Amino acid sequence: MQELTAAISLERLEKAAHTLSAAQRIYCVGMRSSYAIAWQFHYILSMIGGRSTLLDGPGGTGIDLTGRIAEGDVLLAVSVAPYTKATVDLARLATSRGAALIAVTDSEVSPLARIARDVVPVPTDTASFLHTMAPAFAIAEILGALVAGHAGDAALAALKQFDGRAKELGIHIQPQRKRKMDTP
Repeated sequence: MQELTAAISLERLEKAAHTLSAAQRIYCVGMRSSYAIAWQFHYILSMIGGRSTLLDGPGGTGIDLTGRIAEGDVLLAVSVAPYTKATVDLARLATSRGAALIAVTDSEVSPLARIARDVVPVPTDTASFLHTMAPAFAIAEILGALVAGHAGDAALAALKQFDGRAKELGIHIQPQRKRKMDTP
């Protein structure tokens, strides 16, 4: 996680956040172990507006949505070694249609990094047999927060609407909080 705080990492995050903020639509893709990161980023964006589309669906139908990708859009693609071919293929399609590609990946020379406008490298090394995706989750959350910050009052209004709908639908159980004056 410390690697993510280096000056170059912070510069890359800010550059990627500006690319995302300027997008007409944002598409998110990640497969296999990278899926949860793409989903988390999409979920964060769904709270602050409707410009995000997760390229996922039953029976592989999420790929159908790539037909809409065009110039002015951004694809946030997540893939780490071993790289998922379908993710790289979707990224190539998006860039061929004029969309910007933001790659969240583990190497400066990964297949995604080679074709991306913005690369956000994430370390995945661990002592375990399985690579870690924790830094990639942090990146998704930081990028989401930066995009929300760029949107300003519009993001705050969207968050209030999101919370209002969740309350209306009874989605969450909120614990009762003691007020400071109620505690002994």
